[in-house]
Amino acid sequence: MYRRNRLHSAPVRLADISESIYTDPEVQKSDPDYTHKVYFVFVCEIISDGEATNKDDLQIDCVWVDIDDSAAFERTFPRTIGENLREILNSDSPKFLGTEYIN
Repeated sequence: MYRRNRLHSAPVRLADISESIYTDPEVQKSDPDYTHKVYFVFVCEIISDGEATNKDDLQIDCVWVDIDDSAAFERTFPRTIGENLREILNSDSPKFLGTEYIN
């Protein structure tokens, strides 16, 4: 079970693995621990009422969106997850979306 403040959820399945690599030498030098990131996306089931209010550093908000609304995913990071979210959610097996190289 996973808890983000008052919202409790349980993972149902692994849906996606993807990665981002920052190629800018200045970024690699200034933030070496964050130049290569691997993302694991899980489909989860909400198991109690509440709201997710914990935010990560630099996260603007925590909102629920309609998965049928393509515009809702335009600001999803990493970009490859937002662009492929419907496929990720509707697949029976985990997807590997590849590597996104960011300058």
